[in-house]
Amino acid sequence: MVRNMSSDAAVPPASVDDLLFAGRIVEAVRAFRDWSGCALQDAIDGIGERIAILKASSPERFTVPLEGYGSDVFT
Repeated sequence: MVRNMSSDAAVPPASVDDLLFAGRIVEAVRAFRDWSGCALQDAIDGIGERIAILKASSPERFTVPLEGYGSDVFT
């Protein structure tokens, strides 16, 4: 289960936030799992919650808009 994100003690390390701001979502999920010890789906949910918090408090720090994720991927 994901730690309660409303508690100050449950705030993931700054390295997770830095990865999110840089658009490195997969690495952020991995770092979140390492920090929390949670299952993959819980980490994905936790990252989603964290992105929402960061988008509300520091939208200017995101280097890639969420709409831009995957836009330059060609198969």
